[in-house]
Amino acid sequence: MGLAVFNSDKLVGELTGFDSICHLIISNKLKNAQIRVPSPIKELDFIDLYIELDKDTKNSVYLVNSSPYITSKIKITAKMQSMNEDINLKDTELVNKIETSATAYLKEQILDYLYKTSKTLHADIDGFGLYALKYFSTNMEWDEYNWLHHYKDSYFNVDISVNLRSSY
Repeated sequence: MGLAVFNSDKLVGELTGFDSICHLIISNKLKNAQIRVPSPIKELDFIDLYIELDKDTKNSVYLVNSSPYITSKIKITAKMQSMNEDINLKDTELVNKIETSATAYLKEQILDYLYKTSKTLHADIDGFGLYALKYFSTNMEWDEYNWLHHYKDSYFNVDISVNLRSSY
């Protein structure tokens, strides 16, 4: 599972299965997925979560000294699928710990994915350039700016929240 990444007609790299989930989240195409996040309760343990987008992902691009500053606001609903220990979902402190852990983990993974596409692959597969078009009044200005050349200098901010709902 994964994605092949092309720049024009040239293969520039491959993405992992988790990178593919990050791509779907950023591009607002995620229907659902099952992920495994580190447990905040027991070291070296994991929690399986079934995730869905709670709201559409909101992406925005600002140009700061000609470099793109890209923000993604993400809201995810998660349902617990499995865990090695019994857990009481009525314990709000425990639920908050799991939500915080899942949020931190997803944020790290999404940022890694975004920097991989910009710094390593130099490919805007999420279409952020469309959000930057508003800064250019003509096609010639856009062409002279050379979005893909500047995309590799992008900075990213991911504002994400995970809301844990009762499991099945």
